[in-house]
Amino acid sequence: MAKEIYTLGKLLDEIKAQTPKFEKGQFFETLKSVYPSAKISNDVKNIIIEGKQVTIPLACSSKAKRQFKKDNSLFFEFSKDNSRGDFLEIVETDGYTAKCINRSIKDDIREKYYMEEDIKYITITFNDILDNTVKRVYRGIKNFIN
Repeated sequence: MAKEIYTLGKLLDEIKAQTPKFEKGQFFETLKSVYPSAKISNDVKNIIIEGKQVTIPLACSSKAKRQFKKDNSLFFEFSKDNSRGDFLEIVETDGYTAKCINRSIKDDIREKYYMEEDIKYITITFNDILDNTVKRVYRGIKNFIN
């Protein structure tokens, strides 16, 4: 029996076939909290809470939400549901990156803190899937975002 020789092209084709596709309307759950880039100015990404300047999270994991509850943090009140990580919906994609909106944030909180273009959306890539920052969710989302 002859061994199949893998060329770089064959390997890339195999990886491409196994890599999930980003499509508009897909949902991803946040497994690790996501914060604004250091490139974003402090006056956009920070808010004042109880006299302290803090960076607002773009998306929170369930672990972070449990900590917010334990610390009695204002951030605990930001989410529609605190039992799971935030749900990100793809609103635009080029196939390699996905521009998402956090559907777990309460509408009044979004209007108050997340209207600046730099923090209104979260961009995810395949690396975010590989490093377990997010995972694809297929069903059962409506109960958590409504």
